[in-house]
Amino acid sequence: MTKERTPCPYCQEPILRGANLCPHCQSWLIEGGKASVDALNWAEGKKDEAFRTLKSEDWDEAIALFSRIVTKAPLVPWAKEGLEKAEAGTIKEKESLGKEALGDTAEECARSIVAIRPEHKWAKRFLEERAQERRAQAENRVESEARKAQKRGDWDTVLQKAREALGMGMNAPWIVEMRVLAGERPLSSIPVENVIVVLATGDHGWALGLSSGELILLSQDKGHLSEIARARAHKGGIIAMCHGDDGLLSLGLDEKVVLWDSTICVEKEVFEIEGIPISIAWGDGSCWLGMLDGRLLRRKGSGWEEVGECEGGLNHLFGQESGVLAVDDGGQLVSFPEKKVLHQFPQSGIRIGSKKMVSTIDGTLWEDEGQGWKGFSLPSVALEVAEGSGLGVVAGAFGVQIVGADAFRLGTGSATAFGMRGSHLLVARTTGLELWDISRWKDS
Repeated sequence: MTKERTPCPYCQEPILRGANLCPHCQSWLIEGGKASVDALNWAEGKKDEAFRTLKSEDWDEAIALFSRIVTKAPLVPWAKEGLEKAEAGTIKEKESLGKEALGDTAEECARSIVAIRPEHKWAKRFLEERAQERRAQAENRVESEARKAQKRGDWDTVLQKAREALGMGMNAPWIVEMRVLAGERPLSSIPVENVIVVLATGDHGWALGLSSGELILLSQDKGHLSEIARARAHKGGIIAMCHGDDGLLSLGLDEKVVLWDSTICVEKEVFEIEGIPISIAWGDGSCWLGMLDGRLLRRKGSGWEEVGECEGGLNHLFGQESGVLAVDDGGQLVSFPEKKVLHQFPQSGIRIGSKKMVSTIDGTLWEDEGQGWKGFSLPSVALEVAEGSGLGVVAGAFGVQIVGADAFRLGTGSATAFGMRGSHLLVARTTGLELWDISRWKDS
């Protein structure tokens, strides 16, 4: 064979080197056969035009033309080289323009570059910074709109903006703050279970009575709760507590009243009670006990004296400066020590939240708004009722509900007890304790 000829790989007859078709056996000697030969011929016809655009530095046209050639005739080596040069020219031009320009023009240049070379340092960094800038602007806008809505009391919009922020992947402290103030989530929670009684003590403390008979004291620092002491208070569960001038008093199923130092949870005195006490309250400078048989006892020195009786069987006591209020099975609301019937409810009274708020066994909440008592139906019986500064809160199997606030409920799940102090509400559920901020309703 001569240097110019080589055997055909199919028929072994001599053919010219670089031939695309064997003249002897008619076999195609190029990948893709005739179509590839046609593509190569087409590419060769475009070669001069392509390199003219490259030379004129018309980068967009050059990239478009070389890309077409590479796509249609991928075996042409000069087309790939030309495309790389055109892309490099575009990148250099766009980077220079982008660094001199601002805003959208620079961003457009950077996007053109990363479309060609995704890992280009300047373009990639610029787009990342631009995205961060846009994100910060969006976050500031949403926060500003949420705070404006908060100031005008538009809590639906507050929650909408907080959820919008969460949907954007934001995790800023203000989101939690807004959701807390709007009543969508608690300030904090701790896993203390089997709580039957919650009582606010002092300016920053809480006392918990458990079904096990334990007494737990908590301290509150802003939204944080921490246990400071606990003690075994009663052999049975704690069913009621009150706070008096000389300390904390707990009432247990063991028919005992225990007086505690409410700062360190140390027992100071124990009272054995004859009969079955079911409620305890502090009023008019002393401790009062409500008995299952309807009798009302008042502490006198180290003992107790009977000061009155509810004929229908006493259910709950509520302490006030002038004495106590009692509600009985017959539905009477009675004030002591004057033994005055203030109102007759149609059903047995269950809980007193104040002299203006009482729940009855049929699931009705009664309020005295100054023009007589009016009843409002609840989903079920309110086992806990509180009223202060014009704000009412009720709790039971239906959960915790703000009175008169379009039946707004705090959280989910039934509540066994709660305590209220100022703008904070400490709720006991089967899952643990939740501290809620209720200033939204206090301020309205």
